[in-house]
Amino acid sequence: MLDCNILVINPGSTSDCVALEKYILTGGLAHGKLVAPEIKRRVGWIAQVLSYPGGDEMTALRRSAELALRHPATVKKYGPAVPG
Repeated sequence: MLDCNILVINPGSTSDCVALEKYILTGGLAHGKLVAPEIKRRVGWIAQVLSYPGGDEMTALRRSAELALRHPATVKKYGPAVPG
C-alpha cells in the first residue's frame, strides 16, 4: 500500500478558478525515490512542489479521529468523489 499525502495550498478566491500556490508532499510519499520526483516533474510547471518527509501519519490520523469524535460539528462533509 502506498502511503500518499498531497496537500494542495492555494490563496482563497471568490471565483471558481484559483491560482495554485504550491503542492506539498508529506509522509512516506515524500521519501519516495521514484514517485516524488515524478510528481515534481509532472506538476512542477503548475506550482512549487515541496517535500516534507514524515513517518507518523497514523498518529495524526488517530488524533484527527479523536477530535472528530469529541467535536462532531467541526467535521467537514464533502460530496462524492468524481470518477477519474
